[in-house]
Amino acid sequence: SCEQCHGPGVDHVSSGAALTTDDSDQFCGTCHNRGGVNADIPVSGEFIRHHEQYNEFANSVHATTGITGCNDCHDPHLGTRYDNGGFVLSCVTCHPSQAATNAHGVPIADGNDTDSACITCHMPQAGKSAVADATNPIFVGDVKTHIFTINPGALNKEYFFNADSTLVATAADGVTLDFVCYQCHDDPVTGTGGGGIELDLAALSAKADGIHTP
Repeated sequence: SCEQCHGPGVDHVSSGAALTTDDSDQFCGTCHNRGGVNADIPVSGEFIRHHEQYNEFANSVHATTGITGCNDCHDPHLGTRYDNGGFVLSCVTCHPSQAATNAHGVPIADGNDTDSACITCHMPQAGKSAVADATNPIFVGDVKTHIFTINPGALNKEYFFNADSTLVATAADGVTLDFVCYQCHDDPVTGTGGGGIELDLAALSAKADGIHTP
């Protein structure tokens, strides 16, 4: 509700007192994280746990390269699922050269517009709030990650998570290719994926390493 972010509204109604306004990412993190500001990123069931957006953002390259908070990209009064995205900043605004040199060359799962292409790969559904995608339960959850960087190495979630799969261990290196690429491609090891061409991690790494090279 309004009061969750703006504080009790009775004084505003009765006397016109100003409502609380805090547009910092730390304030958003009071709900969208577990374990405190700048905490580790918890993992459960081989997926990042839900409500980790602030933890992920704080451990991402965006937190140190000009994006100062959640509201740089999001309209806090609009939902990302139902309100036409609720975005106030385009990926292309900050990353024109990457958008112009995407050499992937195949249709993008979320559509064909440039931002959807960026989000499909750079914000894969590596988190899970309830259940994984029933058609692709190993690699696709129902919450997009805010880590953004992709690790182009021939590595999977065993590298991304710590030894007992309770925390993300290598957020600074980026999301591993199994979460990114097996949204569409099939994994020859598990025999699962998005139903596309079967490619192992070495083949995916060879492609990913130069995907934004002209």
